[in-house]
Amino acid sequence: MKHFFLIIPFLIFLVNVNAQSVKNYFKKGNKEAYLNEYRVGIMSVLKADWHSNNLQRSKIDNSAVNYRKAILEFDSALKLEPNHAEIYVNRGIVYFELNEFSNAYADFDRAIAINNMLSEAYLNRAAARLIQKDYSKALGDINQAIRIKPNEAVNYFTRGAIAFETNEFANSIIDFDKAIEIKSDFYEALIFRGCAKNKIKVSAAALTDLNLAIKIMPEEADAYFHRGLIHIQMSNNEESIKDFNKVITLNSEDLGARVGIAVAKDNLKEYNEAVSILNSVIQSDNDFQIAYVNRAISKRNLHDTINALNDLQKAIELKETPEAFYNRGAIKSEMKNYLEAINDFDKAINLNPNFSEAYLNRGNAKFILNKNQEAISDFNKSIEISPSANAYLSRGIAKYQLNFVKESILDFDIAIRINPLLSEAYYNRGIARYQFKNLIGVIEDYNKVINLQPNNVQAFINRGVAKTESKDFRGAILDFGKAISFQPTSEAAFFGRGTAKINLADYNGALLDFNRALELQPNDSNVLLARGLTKLILKDKASGCEDLLKARILGNKKAEDFIKTNCN
Repeated sequence: MKHFFLIIPFLIFLVNVNAQSVKNYFKKGNKEAYLNEYRVGIMSVLKADWHSNNLQRSKIDNSAVNYRKAILEFDSALKLEPNHAEIYVNRGIVYFELNEFSNAYADFDRAIAINNMLSEAYLNRAAARLIQKDYSKALGDINQAIRIKPNEAVNYFTRGAIAFETNEFANSIIDFDKAIEIKSDFYEALIFRGCAKNKIKVSAAALTDLNLAIKIMPEEADAYFHRGLIHIQMSNNEESIKDFNKVITLNSEDLGARVGIAVAKDNLKEYNEAVSILNSVIQSDNDFQIAYVNRAISKRNLHDTINALNDLQKAIELKETPEAFYNRGAIKSEMKNYLEAINDFDKAINLNPNFSEAYLNRGNAKFILNKNQEAISDFNKSIEISPSANAYLSRGIAKYQLNFVKESILDFDIAIRINPLLSEAYYNRGIARYQFKNLIGVIEDYNKVINLQPNNVQAFINRGVAKTESKDFRGAILDFGKAISFQPTSEAAFFGRGTAKINLADYNGALLDFNRALELQPNDSNVLLARGLTKLILKDKASGCEDLLKARILGNKKAEDFIKTNCN
């Protein structure tokens, strides 16, 4: 029996072109979102008004800010009131807007030194630290803000965002729940909570949150955008296109939504249209990195491998992202350039140590190179990060190759529990069960494979073998016949059917099948042995012994005893 080896499909990562820094997203409502799991999974959508409205009152004109002028005005105010903590917070916010973090921290620190009960100072310092990925200190600040103002929705929202960014999605949902409990129409918290729910695979609940957000602010594009992403994950591609079109209606310059439509079109196998859309996106912004990544995927689906690789190279030149390296590694795996593929997966993992699919596919490439222990280590890591059916399937195959057959069956069991439609898991479990002569289990597994893949030639052959050993010879003949109807050049199917016919004393029928098998594979010693014995039964001693002698020359040790007994 042969193994089926699975390579995970390609990732598509989607980013909104209007996204600025996360800080600006927090401050101004621009969105940043992308897919992070085989065309699905929202990684990050960060949007918030990080400082309370009373801190913005007449101090900063958010529609057209002259930041430097504002700083001069704050400087003048501080000369008059050098111990006014709120002024330091406001100037810190302006420095924050200018990405001058050291000055922003200095002002927030000064505000806290003057008034250590000013929650807004802790809140904004937490936001700045979050932007700079100093999550531990950000968490300390926001906890202090919550202690001072335990009923401020934005404080819980901010802590939820920190948990979201550190992949603590369950904790983030708790904080977003609290923020929404305090402020039921908290648009950004609903979006964030929806994204967090989507991360823990409760997409229906995620859609509910985004639907609520849209109801609250029907003319804001963000919720439509992220609902479109979740629809893609749920394979609701037509619905996702509607949402992305709504985004474009609200903001005709939103290239990210156009990329989203291209992703949905690719999922619908409308590859040429996807490429056309992405061409127009790149024409509008030839530095839009993620458009090159997605165009590469659609080109790959059109079997335009060279241009797909060129797009990924361009994407990497623009920005070295784990997604670009991952997809290039996946294409190189398809091209059987496994060492180069591993190198790309290494780079993807260096950029994102929690990239489950990169570990999985690196493990797949190592498996093909017979580095089974290294492959299992990668599969273990992939499962630790995200326990997917494909990861358990691959690990099970690798364990089987190392003769850990019982352990492999356990992995196939888990893969099937996670995804009952994963035919490859049943296929490989059937192979493993066969080693223990669990013929009933083998037949059950191949029944399932054939239900899922009615044209799977090897499944019919394997089930025919199990039926032969179970003495269901007529059933075996039907299975081998079905395999032959799908693949008339299957030597194994003719050999198997001939073997079953011998057991029903249909020697002439068996001889015809063995003849055909040897036409397809003249040096198969097992078929030569079987045909030689069949000829002996049919009293064709000379020709039978000739087959047995040839089988012995080809290394079939069983032939020797029959030669001694029957061929003088």
